[in-house]
Amino acid sequence: MDLRFPIEQKVMNRAEPFQLAFARGALELIDESDNLRSKASREGLIMLGSDEACLEGAVEILLARYGHSLIIDRPRVRYIGDETLREPIMALHVNIPLRYCGIVRRDLKARGAGIVEMAIRFRVCAIEAQAPLAELLGYAKALDRLTNGTGDHSMRLLRYAPLAPGPEGDAA
Repeated sequence: MDLRFPIEQKVMNRAEPFQLAFARGALELIDESDNLRSKASREGLIMLGSDEACLEGAVEILLARYGHSLIIDRPRVRYIGDETLREPIMALHVNIPLRYCGIVRRDLKARGAGIVEMAIRFRVCAIEAQAPLAELLGYAKALDRLTNGTGDHSMRLLRYAPLAPGPEGDAA
């Protein structure tokens, strides 16, 4: 497993009886980068990304070509399973207008994020945080909703950490 890509998404084409044929054709449309890898499989196109944003860009390209015939699975976190199950922890940088600082901080805390640093300059609040990727899925849309489209963010893989035990003491 390539540890640089902690998130994956599968795309299939309902109009194609053989998903491997669809996936091979789709591979020609998507440029690989340091943040995105794709592979053809019998189940469809499997995209591996460094974050959700790079997957979204690839999905937009596929939608432009194949339209509504696509079946797009939700992005899912790639865990490492050896003796101890480990999850990707992301470094998150958020820039928002000062008036949204409190609500965004509360949202990050609710997602299990640890605030590493916060700075306010020129009526802009910059927040550095760390959080499990599983808690950050969908964050771009949530941030848009919380800030009326005025916030932006970036994230990168920081490390893999043991999965926190659930309320009963069992790993999820």
